[in-house]
Amino acid sequence: EGNGEINASADILYNGSTSGWQKFANSLKFRILMRISSKVDVSADLQAIASSRAVFTSNDDEAKLVYLDADPNANPIYEAIVYRSRFEYKMNSVMVDMLKDLDDPRLPVFAMVNNDGEYRGKPAGIDAVPNDEYNYDNVSSIGEFYINPNLEGFFMSYSELMFLMAEAANKGYITGDAATYYNNGVKASLAFNGVDGDYDAYIAQSSVAYDGTLKQIAEQNWIGLFCQGVESWTEWRRTGYPELEAAIEGVLGDQLPSRYTYPAIEQSVNAGSYGAAVDAQGDDLLTTKVWWMQ
Repeated sequence: EGNGEINASADILYNGSTSGWQKFANSLKFRILMRISSKVDVSADLQAIASSRAVFTSNDDEAKLVYLDADPNANPIYEAIVYRSRFEYKMNSVMVDMLKDLDDPRLPVFAMVNNDGEYRGKPAGIDAVPNDEYNYDNVSSIGEFYINPNLEGFFMSYSELMFLMAEAANKGYITGDAATYYNNGVKASLAFNGVDGDYDAYIAQSSVAYDGTLKQIAEQNWIGLFCQGVESWTEWRRTGYPELEAAIEGVLGDQLPSRYTYPAIEQSVNAGSYGAAVDAQGDDLLTTKVWWMQ
């Protein structure tokens, strides 16, 4: 009901705001319902949230953790690249090429130019690197904005909610204008990345202006989930967009991973439940689909 109290000093997300937690809970529930929506009719539940529940209404409402300056409490990306000197962490060519094709103002925020002054990504899964074709100098590093000890870690963003609501409206699960939700998602993502001044020119492009396709909504959501690896993988598994190729020298051949496998200790100390899960879900393989996948 929103009448309870939360100890502000113990609440590192919303500083004791019950309304903040209500918005997060309802937004998160919308995400969860959309995750299973291709397998279960959840339209009534989605409509109830969209019509009468408090959800995120701006970037200010987002559920995000502000990291601290020093190791081990800084943002994990900063921790890996700066503290642990993992300078081989570079941009992938799928993201770079997509942003180039869209003339996307987020590209210089996501990536640094290489030594030739160009934005260049590397395909996934090349084992023997660095090499002459892909090395520290000619592949773009992650942008400085994202190598920040205090960069927020997201549980859920406003832009993600807007893209999910755009998809729900597009499919007829909820009422409302899908284009408006979509535009709000694009604007929110640009604002987080500090390039909201480019919104009007960006959204006016024929490749970005809302075209009513799931592909466009899902790909903009995927871009907005940059550096939110598990969530972007999950959305790809749910929607099938963007249309990705398998890692070049990956262990799965021409397939992409669909799930994590159970750890060995689960098999040894919880064999009964492990066996029951495998019987219900299929073989314990990286390529066995999760039940809610397309």
